[in-house]
Amino acid sequence: MKQIISTFCCCLCILYTHAQIKKISEGNVESVFKVNFLTPGIAYEHPVSKKVSVYAEVNTTLYIVKYTFSDNINAYVTPNFNVQTRYYFNGEKRIEKNKRVEKNSMNYVSLYFEKNVARNEHNLPSLTKLGVVWGMQRNQPGRFSFDFNIGPGILLNKQSINNYYGYYRYPYFTILGDLKLGIWLGKR
Repeated sequence: MKQIISTFCCCLCILYTHAQIKKISEGNVESVFKVNFLTPGIAYEHPVSKKVSVYAEVNTTLYIVKYTFSDNINAYVTPNFNVQTRYYFNGEKRIEKNKRVEKNSMNYVSLYFEKNVARNEHNLPSLTKLGVVWGMQRNQPGRFSFDFNIGPGILLNKQSINNYYGYYRYPYFTILGDLKLGIWLGKR
């Protein structure tokens, strides 16, 4: 847990100290700070070039487990850490159609890294997800934020899990996906 917190702090320090970012212009990505509600947490997106940004998020995830030899279903809330490098690709087309591009309201392709930090007293696995996703983000002038992405990925863990559906061996391929609803903060 300490390693994840320190890694997150280092990422934020690097993002905040990145110098000489160009002013926001048509189709350029910009900094966005969001509060998400479906998976409660906070997210920050920082531009590293005209069309590329780094997205970092800390949230909580509901983890539902049913063990093989038990009729009990247990639900746990676990912390989650997500980092993405996003490439926005349809800014010019949205501008031509007079659609909003402010606050990164564009489609993107992203490298995806997610770490689920489970608490050991519940014997839950600490999972790592890696992949590539296609997504769309829309941040409305009224501060409503919508972010959806989906794509192929790989699920990693140090151990195998025996659960209700069978014995999982890691790594294995999966479909990654996120739906985030929230509000964006900062200047309009």
